[in-house]
Amino acid sequence: MVLGIYGAGGTGMAIHDYLTRDPQNMRRFDKLLFVDDICTEKIFHGLNVLSFEKVKDSFKKDEIQFVIGLGDPNQREVLFNKIKEHGFELAKIIFSPTEIAPTAKIGEGCCIGKNCFIDNNVIIGRNIIVFPQTYIGHDTVVKDHSILSVRAFVGGHSVLDEKVYYGPCAVCKDKIHIGEGAIVGPGAALYKDVPSYRTAIGNPARAMPRTSEKVFN
Repeated sequence: MVLGIYGAGGTGMAIHDYLTRDPQNMRRFDKLLFVDDICTEKIFHGLNVLSFEKVKDSFKKDEIQFVIGLGDPNQREVLFNKIKEHGFELAKIIFSPTEIAPTAKIGEGCCIGKNCFIDNNVIIGRNIIVFPQTYIGHDTVVKDHSILSVRAFVGGHSVLDEKVYYGPCAVCKDKIHIGEGAIVGPGAALYKDVPSYRTAIGNPARAMPRTSEKVFN
């Protein structure tokens, strides 16, 4: 099986580097390559770079799986839908060491970093990146296309709706609801719910309207 890392930017590079340091996951794949529709390089970080159109012409649907290497939830959703519409599958990658409760559920296309702790009855949807050293408390739901950055802490019985960006070292208490498309800034401390399409910053965090559709301007 070939693994196509869709996105040859910083997040895609991080996934590649995590894989090369994880022999157990590397054994799952015969070959790695980057998939990128913008990058003009033919070789990047030692791997071939193909456009999605080239991949469609070069591989059968049972020969390649994808993992999305983009750090913006909206872009992740677009690529996820594109991959699924063409009948391809996404890989689920869990890097070791990490600890996941037997009752937790991890969806298609997720990438779970090293040294994470995912507690009992957690539901993690599709196409989600959980960066290293993140703690997700029991009975929490993280919905599709979201990103939890490094050393994030999510209290139990919380809900993160679709396309949430949860910044590095951010924390929230139990039973917090973060609406669709919200951004939680680095180091934010959430004691109240965050409405959809708001940015929460500070300690205690306060929610403000988003100034851009992009996470990174």
